[in-house]
Amino acid sequence: MRIAAFAALILAAYCLSCTLVPRGLTPYEKLRSEGHKLLRQGRYEEAFEAYRRATEMEPDNTGAWLSWAYALVEFGKPEEAIEKYEHAAEVNPEKPFTWWRWGDVLWDLEDTEGASRKFEQVEELDPYGYYSSYRNEGHLLILAGEYEAAIVQYKRLIKRNPWDHEPWTDWGRALLILERYEEAIGKFSIAAGKSPESSYACCYWAEALLKLGEYEEAAAKARRATETHPYLPKAWINWGLALNGMGDYELALEKFARAVKEDELILSPEAYEGWGTALDRLGRHEEAQEKYMAYELLTSDAAEGLAFREALLREATGPHTAHYLN
Repeated sequence: MRIAAFAALILAAYCLSCTLVPRGLTPYEKLRSEGHKLLRQGRYEEAFEAYRRATEMEPDNTGAWLSWAYALVEFGKPEEAIEKYEHAAEVNPEKPFTWWRWGDVLWDLEDTEGASRKFEQVEELDPYGYYSSYRNEGHLLILAGEYEAAIVQYKRLIKRNPWDHEPWTDWGRALLILERYEEAIGKFSIAAGKSPESSYACCYWAEALLKLGEYEEAAAKARRATETHPYLPKAWINWGLALNGMGDYELALEKFARAVKEDELILSPEAYEGWGTALDRLGRHEEAQEKYMAYELLTSDAAEGLAFREALLREATGPHTAHYLN
């Protein structure tokens, strides 16, 4: 709820800033601003005209060309938008954003070869910036629950950079959330193949295997993740859960304890739940109840839960916690 409210506030502020036309704008800037306003109002034809006039006024300025292209895409005229992107690229071929948006339109038109050429141009001009933005957009879509849309973003990343293991891992995570476990495992396997030290791929691979009840293999993947990234709490949790499934509760206790130790910011409270389960199976019921209570408090937004979390954070002495509290 807090994230949604904050996002709504940011969106409102952005819309307000676009609506206001500050004093001192040049005639060109006024036309562009007017075009933005008309576009938000759904008055597409009038917006097109405002952008057209702006390009006539300053034909060597990419801004109006790009705004016009965006409006055309929104209006369902991607072919016409391509002409505007072409003009913008002629005006300033060094602007990665132009090639990126142009590639997006071609991709949506299923011209994958043409899109790949544009994305290659982006890579040449800005090897990291726009690639990262695609990945970040995918993550935001995951947070918004738009998993299929996120998968589209990760596929685009793979098309542009097929040797990178991270988009394969991200794709697998989206499939994991969608409960398409076999497909997820396929993506994690590819990611791990591209980077044998991909701890996150192995960690989530273990989680998918847990969902399928394949505990021994899950334990092997989780162990592999801890070998390459010993500070990853989720990997220790998955290893503990796999051991619980195998009935090796004593060893599972060690893994859950390690998970809690590494989880300085308490981002994975499920460690306490698994820890409680292992203690229960060993007949240590009072200790188990303590762990269950900790899990309930850490997953609660009530005042008691927040106070308990803060107390644990204050007890922690790791560098991540110190930074978080200061």
